[in-house]
Amino acid sequence: MIKIKSNKTKNLKSIIFTFAVCVLLLCSPAFAKAKQARKVYRPHMRVAVSNSFLYDVASFIVKPEVYSVRNIGNAYPGGSDILVTMTSNRKRFASRNKSLTFFATNESYGSEGCEYDYYDPAKIPFITLTVMKAISSHDKNNYPHYQKRLAIYQSILDSTLQVWKKNLKHIAILDLTVHTGGILATGTERLVKPPKEVKEAWKNGDRGHLQATIEQANLRGLLVVTDFATDPAITQNVERLAKKHFHMSRYEGGSFSSYLADNYAKLKKSLEKQKETEKTNANKKTKTRKK
Repeated sequence: MIKIKSNKTKNLKSIIFTFAVCVLLLCSPAFAKAKQARKVYRPHMRVAVSNSFLYDVASFIVKPEVYSVRNIGNAYPGGSDILVTMTSNRKRFASRNKSLTFFATNESYGSEGCEYDYYDPAKIPFITLTVMKAISSHDKNNYPHYQKRLAIYQSILDSTLQVWKKNLKHIAILDLTVHTGGILATGTERLVKPPKEVKEAWKNGDRGHLQATIEQANLRGLLVVTDFATDPAITQNVERLAKKHFHMSRYEGGSFSSYLADNYAKLKKSLEKQKETEKTNANKKTKTRKK
């Protein structure tokens, strides 16, 4: 006699088999890694910062399970535990919110400070250290972690700046920048920077003196550098008259080290192109003389 298994028995075996497979999958290393990758942190403390550079530093240093970081710009740091800015002029926020801890990076290097101080490599270590102190102030148990992350961040930044130092060392520069001159000063030993009063005169219409300065730079083989904050009229004259010119772009967020590396790559490409142009012009002159 042939015994026919009931559908009920088949379904039960199918359920048991499926359950066993699920248990094996849940216990597998691959599933554990996937679960870790999908882990959603619920930080219990909030850090507010006033610009993109501070956000880059704080995001790199923090433990995500402890802190969340947001760039509030000029807004009020509502709901934040810590506020880090580049200047002291927003200390009033701390008086309005007694639970808010306030840190101003300019207080660490004893000057009035401005939101663009991070373009000066000499001030960056003070700024990043202030960010680390702010973060560790509410989480002292993890101080060694924050200290280590700060060291890594600074090391990456220093290695990028070394590229500037190594390759710009012997390049003579006429610095017409407003904020990024500190980066140039780190790189070259031959930096010419007009007094502030002279640049103000150029802005106010003394184009003759500006043009004469650019012509002198051309004769001496100087690289003329402007940046995003240089007066547009000055930049236009430089672009029109300077034989060697480079424009430093604005840092728009993300990795500051990448910003420096990108600007150096553009500068190197620009210098190579200008050198090729000079070579071509010299060859043309030689051929003309032979004729």
